[in-house]
Amino acid sequence: LALSMFGLYELQLPAFVRDRLDRVSNQQKGGNLTGAAVMGFLSALLASPCMTAPLAGALIYIADSGNASFGGLALLALGLGMGAPLIALATIGSGLLPKPGAWMNGVKAAFGFILLGTAVWFMERILDNSLTLALWGALTLTLGLSVRQIANTQNTEATLKTLTNSTGAVITLWGALMMIGASAGGTQFWQPLATLTGTGNTTSAANTAHAQFDSFKSINDLDQAVEKAGNTGQWTLVDFYADWCISCKVIEKEVFGNPEVVAALSDMQLLRADVTANDRLDQELMSELQVVGPPTILIIGPDGQEYRAQRTTGEVSARQFMERLAAARQS
Repeated sequence: LALSMFGLYELQLPAFVRDRLDRVSNQQKGGNLTGAAVMGFLSALLASPCMTAPLAGALIYIADSGNASFGGLALLALGLGMGAPLIALATIGSGLLPKPGAWMNGVKAAFGFILLGTAVWFMERILDNSLTLALWGALTLTLGLSVRQIANTQNTEATLKTLTNSTGAVITLWGALMMIGASAGGTQFWQPLATLTGTGNTTSAANTAHAQFDSFKSINDLDQAVEKAGNTGQWTLVDFYADWCISCKVIEKEVFGNPEVVAALSDMQLLRADVTANDRLDQELMSELQVVGPPTILIIGPDGQEYRAQRTTGEVSARQFMERLAAARQS
């Protein structure tokens, strides 16, 4: 997709599909319900991939709240929000829209870099941290060189040209530093040379405080562990985690790596269900505990009962987690 934005090839529908859609569109007449219905159907084909995620989120929230009136109003607002721009464009006309021109190639190139950055961001899940830093460095280096190339080819004022060139030089230099740091085993975006200066070891030592979890796989494993902890009056915290879950990694770093949280969990049994594979046992475990998916955190008392009101689903901050933990213990 990024290479398409850079003009290497054109990504479009096959010609026979485009011709058929053009014929159908040209045959429609304004001012009648049939034409409006056909236009809406064709628009839905284009808009549905973008709307599926927010629509699914809205339906899940409505189902969880159980409020039919609120749900109906929410879906009405969603529909009006989708239709309002089309109505405004048809009413005002295209006079306010920017005119096509060479500037659109710059916009495409910018989106190309965004797509490349998205690709690196997705690959962070499976690649080594140093290799990830190297990829970010290569992307940053390429961006800086592109900015300088644009500055040298455009007929702009000397001041603006100097400023653009300088910006490109700084971006290029930072990308080169990131690649050098990655080759030395560095992993930090803002301190790529930390390992060369020796500060990387200090940073790692400062972050050694981290909650330590024991793994389990099935509902029987969980029941046995909770019963054993309950015999000694110990609480249990259960964390559902997956390698492909970005929010899980955020919680792992910002919550379970927080010194206050680590101290608060020191007297609790910490269990982790790694559902990365999503196999039969994982599905049975989540179904039994009514867990939608990771990240989900359960707090279970010494009596073996979960404090459902304090269950955490989705991303949470350290402060919010501490408040829920305190509320469960005071219940």
